[in-house]
Amino acid sequence: MYIVLILRRSKFVYWALCIAVVTISNAAAAEPANSWSILFGAGSSKDGWANTYQQVQTLDVIIRHQRPQSKTRGKGRWLNRKSVLVELPLSWIYTPDNAAMAGITFNVAWHLLANPNKQPYFFIGGGPAYTQAVIPGTSSNLKGTYQLGAGLEFRSGEGSSSKRKFIELRYHHISNGGIEKPNDSINSAKLLFGFSF
Repeated sequence: MYIVLILRRSKFVYWALCIAVVTISNAAAAEPANSWSILFGAGSSKDGWANTYQQVQTLDVIIRHQRPQSKTRGKGRWLNRKSVLVELPLSWIYTPDNAAMAGITFNVAWHLLANPNKQPYFFIGGGPAYTQAVIPGTSSNLKGTYQLGAGLEFRSGEGSSSKRKFIELRYHHISNGGIEKPNDSINSAKLLFGFSF
């Protein structure tokens, strides 16, 4: 009697372990992976747009680290996943001065997952930046930025080997946050293209 009970329990434990292993391995395969990408583009402000009184033009390179959450939200075409995007932007200001600007931005992004090959996304965030550019109406080398944007991600392949390309448009604000006067803001539109690596 005890032997039959032990055999039945051991079969149950064996099958329970098999199901657990398969479930865990499938969940691990579906788990989104952290990734790196690089974006290239340009930006321009316009005199008179959102308290901007100076045209500033930039060429931009951004290194991005994306850390997606495993949890999804919504249903159907509104199925989405939130990510944290940490960006290291390097901009070359070529109008009205010639100088570099470097910074770090922390963003929250939402990707719409209904289409596995083309995923729209939008994001918002900000962070500090440093430049020695002389721009009339602005002061302080240390500045603060915030931005919001939308883009489209094109995917090929599956899982962690997936190759991704991006196109995005963002609104970008920079000012010194009232540290010094004058403090005219620079509000720009930026168009960027990128790929994962």
